[in-house]
Amino acid sequence: MTDKQEYFNNDPIVKNIRGIKFDILSGEQIRAMSSMKGTHGIEIPELYDKQEPKLGGLLDPRMGATTFSTCATCNFETKYCPGHPSHIDLAEPVFNILFIPYVRGILECICLNCSNILVDKNTDKFKQILKIKNNKNRFIKIREMALKAKICMKPNQECGTTVTKILVEIKKNTSDIEIYSVFETMDDDKKAEKKQKFELKPETVANILDNISEEDCKILGMDSNRSKPSSMIHKVFHVPPLPVRPSMRGLFNGGTSSEDSLTGKLTEIVRANIRMNKNKETNTDNSLKHSKHYSHFLQLQTALYYNPDLIQNPKNDAKGNQFKSITERLKGKHGRIRKNIMGKRGDHNARTVITSDASIGADCVGVPVRVAMTITYPERVTKNNIEKLTQLVKNGCDNYPGANNVYISDSENARPIYLKYKKEELVLQIGDIVERHLQDGDIVLLNRQPSLHKQSMMGHRIKVINDPSLLTFRLSPAVTTPYNAD
Repeated sequence: MTDKQEYFNNDPIVKNIRGIKFDILSGEQIRAMSSMKGTHGIEIPELYDKQEPKLGGLLDPRMGATTFSTCATCNFETKYCPGHPSHIDLAEPVFNILFIPYVRGILECICLNCSNILVDKNTDKFKQILKIKNNKNRFIKIREMALKAKICMKPNQECGTTVTKILVEIKKNTSDIEIYSVFETMDDDKKAEKKQKFELKPETVANILDNISEEDCKILGMDSNRSKPSSMIHKVFHVPPLPVRPSMRGLFNGGTSSEDSLTGKLTEIVRANIRMNKNKETNTDNSLKHSKHYSHFLQLQTALYYNPDLIQNPKNDAKGNQFKSITERLKGKHGRIRKNIMGKRGDHNARTVITSDASIGADCVGVPVRVAMTITYPERVTKNNIEKLTQLVKNGCDNYPGANNVYISDSENARPIYLKYKKEELVLQIGDIVERHLQDGDIVLLNRQPSLHKQSMMGHRIKVINDPSLLTFRLSPAVTTPYNAD
């Protein structure tokens, strides 16, 4: 059993966070943090063995706790287990489709033979570029210089390799991702240019990027100690822990399970990797013939895992279910960032159309009675308002003005008493909190999108429109301009 101190820090010292750095995990780092250390990672595509998660599979108990079990790594239940990633040792390197533009940019800046940067470091222009502190802007300027180079400018004439153009092809029909080095030569009559393409396989590109010196890495805006350029090529595939892709297992129908779509895609990656390994072991003419096909299929599955939109492939998995990739889970209004991290749950909000009403004061907003009965205001019971609040509690939640919930002051738990289900009479005590319906004079915040300036959100006094047929906010024409509602 792992010591709980590894996962829970009881140190009372509070420190300020200065910043967050995002790095690219190398193959060694992925293996080091894997819950299956000392192995080739996941090599079994099957998920279950006699209705239990299969050891060495994608639902291995070492990767985290499920609803009906505890984690085999930290021995915690689902509530406390943070999850533990695993890995897949790939049969051969593949491109990470998200990094293709960056890989191409770096290859255009360096020599494909010696990995030296393709600029003369002794020129005044280069020395001026080094003064640019922003890594992105400095890289753009160096790339502009490198694209004009004809031969490698390595000191002491050690290389002198002819510079070639870098071509990236992502074929929409077959979803192949290929990078080429393009040589331009003149024909014998010197009248026309001839182009020769040489494919740069992922393993070749990884070796080229791995040979970039630490000095050139810094010039290009990269930290070779934290994020090696070669880490943009997958040699070891990171497998997220089980809490990221939970398995839904039922108690009925024989305990059938419903797997997350990420698990399904990872299964296809494991199967493709197994085919590649078997094809290499066979080592026949027929296996060599199919080697490229298997390689492209493995590349396809890893690309679909990250972002199917980049290769315009169907978004359904093998069973026809909707597949939600890593990118789709992060971006957009319904992604992890905007929905789960930045999103806030609001129990005291209402949204409807606004209507102009000249009879409403400029500092007021007309609110439908239906909204006023749903959104409540917590008012503490005192000796001055106990009679008023008692009457509101008697009216209940279905009559206006009334109340929806009551919090008892001496209660051990903070759960409210729902008046909708409370049939017997409730006696209020001083200190209790009554969540009453909105009433005339209550102050609320009103916002109309797009919120372009501070005046897009202003405070107004409530004027309840006690007519069930009217369901819009009533606003004075005098205050429509700040809301851009005129």
